[in-house]
Parts: sequence; structure tokens; C-alpha cells
Amino acid sequence: MECGFGRGGVRRDAGIAGDDFMLKEAVDKKSLENIRILYEGSFPESEKKPFSFMLQKREEGFFDFLAIENDRGDFCGLAIMLLSGEFALLDYLAIAPESLLPAKCHGSHGLPCGADGG
Repeated sequence: MECGFGRGGVRRDAGIAGDDFMLKEAVDKKSLENIRILYEGSFPESEKKPFSFMLQKREEGFFDFLAIENDRGDFCGLAIMLLSGEFALLDYLAIAPESLLPAKCHGSHGLPCGADGG
């Protein structure tokens, strides 16, 4: 299984029902809007940073916004990374409720089956 992070997107064979998943840098308006909607609806207010702040800091190179897409290009989730030099912290990860998952992998769509004990 291959996985890496970096600008421009990476491919990851997630091992879920034969689907491949792609982490793609969100650069277009539609991807950023999908991420914003999912972000706003997925985390409690007390745990969220202002989205506009993260967008501003993204322009300065401190955040990376990644869309999780299936092999058909459907938006399945988000990964927001906090960047510092050569290090990256996965700050937020959310899976869209519309994503189709095998029942035993519920809540881990972007991860290999069994990663959450399922």
C-alpha cells in the first residue's frame, strides 16, 4: 500500500471494496466549497478554527486542503493539514455522510478496512 502527502495530490489504494481513493489538493472553487460545507457540519464549534483564517493561512503556506475522492471523482471527504517546514499535522479529517461504505468500515472511508477495528 502506497501513501504520501504533498502538493498536487497523491494516490492511495485504500483497499475498500475495490475503490481507489485520491487525496487531491483543493484548488478549484467547487472543491473548496465542498470542503467548507463538510467542515462546517462535521465538527463542534469549540473545535473549529475559522475557515476564512485557514484559507488565509493556506495562501501563506501553513495549511493544505485535500479533497478525498473515489476513483469516479466523487467528493468523499476532507483532510486539512497544518504545515510546518517538512512536517505536516492532520488537523481535520471528515468523511461525507453520502459516501457509500461497507457496513464494517463505517466511519473509516479514507482508511483501509480494519484500521478502526472493523
